[in-house]
Amino acid sequence: MSTAAARQRDDGIPDRTVPAGHAHLGYRREIDGLRAVAVLAVVLFHAGVPGFGGGYVGVDVFFVISGYLITRIILNDLANGSFSLSSFYARRARRILPALFLVLAACLPVAWLTLQPTDLADFGQSLLATVLFGSNLLFAFRDSYFDAGAELNPLLHTWSLSVEEQFYLVFPAALWWLSRSPRARWRGAVVAALTLLSLAVASHQALQQSSAAFYLPHTRVWELALGSLAAMLVEPHLASPRWNRWRAPLALLGLILIVVSVGWYDNRTPFPGLYALAPTLGAALIILFASPRDPVGRLLGTRGAVAVGLISYSLYLWHQPVFAFFRHVEVEPAGAPVWGGLILLCVGLSYLSWRFVETPARQGGRGLPTRQILGAAALVSLLFAAIGWTLHAKAGFPSRIQHIIERVPAYQPDNRQLQIESWTPLRTLHEAPRYRVADNPSDRVNRFSDDVTSIKVLVVGNSHAKDTFNALYLNRDRFSGYEFARYGLQLACLDASSDLFDAPSYQAADVILVSTRWADRPCPGSAMSRHDLHGLDPLHERTRADGKLLVLTTSAPEFRLFHNKTVADVMIMEHALRGPQLAGAQDIQSLAQRINRRYHEARSNDPQLLDVNRRLQQWVQTRQLPVLDKATLMCDESARSCMGVSDGLGKTLFDHSHYTLEGARLLGQRAHELRWLDPVEQALRNRAP
Repeated sequence: MSTAAARQRDDGIPDRTVPAGHAHLGYRREIDGLRAVAVLAVVLFHAGVPGFGGGYVGVDVFFVISGYLITRIILNDLANGSFSLSSFYARRARRILPALFLVLAACLPVAWLTLQPTDLADFGQSLLATVLFGSNLLFAFRDSYFDAGAELNPLLHTWSLSVEEQFYLVFPAALWWLSRSPRARWRGAVVAALTLLSLAVASHQALQQSSAAFYLPHTRVWELALGSLAAMLVEPHLASPRWNRWRAPLALLGLILIVVSVGWYDNRTPFPGLYALAPTLGAALIILFASPRDPVGRLLGTRGAVAVGLISYSLYLWHQPVFAFFRHVEVEPAGAPVWGGLILLCVGLSYLSWRFVETPARQGGRGLPTRQILGAAALVSLLFAAIGWTLHAKAGFPSRIQHIIERVPAYQPDNRQLQIESWTPLRTLHEAPRYRVADNPSDRVNRFSDDVTSIKVLVVGNSHAKDTFNALYLNRDRFSGYEFARYGLQLACLDASSDLFDAPSYQAADVILVSTRWADRPCPGSAMSRHDLHGLDPLHERTRADGKLLVLTTSAPEFRLFHNKTVADVMIMEHALRGPQLAGAQDIQSLAQRINRRYHEARSNDPQLLDVNRRLQQWVQTRQLPVLDKATLMCDESARSCMGVSDGLGKTLFDHSHYTLEGARLLGQRAHELRWLDPVEQALRNRAP
């Protein structure tokens, strides 16, 4: 076997340049360059660099390259009579696993030192799924690829490795079986049918279940199969000179399709599906038609592009853990210089792992017996699987921050649990375990008493109405003479025929208190989104006709969220893992004060938020209606402090603006102290005959 063929077998990139038509296995610099385009698109997308909103399509380019090269290797081995499934998987193990194991090993101590218990438990689950090549299946039902929280998953990117390995569990054996006479003439048709079927399923699921469709193998197999078709059916017919005039234009078209996808697509693009045709066909066109004799081939074959292509696998492995762990410890928003430094760090780590791990593993492992390679791979995989299972089973070892938990029982690091708990009062009151933001049958039950002397306040809106209700209801003993109930809806979708107006609680209410997170929203039966302000006029007309007082709250203050962590989480974890132990109540209170000052600094000055509050003030002034300012409950401008935590470090928020139960209790107490509802009483007195 030639050196070129041997290297081709190990990493899918042959060793010497060949003429257009690519009739035999040979090194093609432009494929390394195409890998560079793919990996840089992914890295810059995950770094949040403007102009790379569709950089995730780099993975689709990788799929096409992989399908093409692996198919050529298998077809070449079949033609030579040397194909062996065990040898194929041994080569894949030498190619994929050493660098992957290195990155996983490097992640373990960093995860232990930086992650909260719930995050470390999730990391363990991801680690287990990664070494079993099933992380795509886990993330399909746990982590949407485009959610902010997904950026914190150090192993998010391993979903694509899982898709590839799931494909290669079946494809080599299927191709071997189809290549046996007399079935050989049907193998191209079978792969083409598989491609079209998978594309059709992906197109449907991208619109119906986009999160799952992004990860699942049956919606991705067509991309790998497209590369296979390029090697199996298309390339053998391209050696003819009649294609020469079309090579350069078609290669250029391929590059344009990829570049446009990277720059134009974003997290709202239905994917994968028909939109994925652009980057995948672009990759196929470059693979089939680019050569050193055309501009695209020369561009992709430059020394810099090839160098990045050579380390592309390692760079893909390193970038997500580096970015994710940085985001876990990030306290202030990082600027371009910091992110530039992180990218350079990834490049440096990638070169080292390519030079000292990938290359020796491919070249030095050729003489090892197949059984020994696969056995070693299985043993190391089982070790990582055991570690991952333990981290998950032990709930992320909360004992690591036991001194904080013991001394600060009010602190709850799990924001998901705090979110669930924030719905407890309404779910208990309504006897409805699935009570939610809107469309609750139990809202159409009267929640007020028959006491004619009480002021009955119906809080109307979305999840912010839940927060306002909690703050008032949990302090109802302080607000003597008041009764509180909630009706959940999206104000943008309200019109004169809304079910709200038929609800017994509405009919019994004296005051309709609107509390919502003011924003644009889609509404059933409408092709266009509408703003919550759209619902104010019909609501005002109806409440005025029904003799009810309409009262609005401003938007709640919003604070910087560190992905799925609050300012309090970041500062408390930083103190727990790296700061001095809290010796007593004074230390705890001092830390709480620092956190609350940081909340004031982290308060959002989003122009849209400020504009909504300005428009609300104008709207109520022209109609002479009361408006209650939520900012006065949360923030003390004179002290330059916002109540992000209690004196005992109990969190008041579980995200950017939603109250925990502790927060609702404290803010309700503050509402009573500030006589927040006095404008309501004054307006009711002014309306009295």
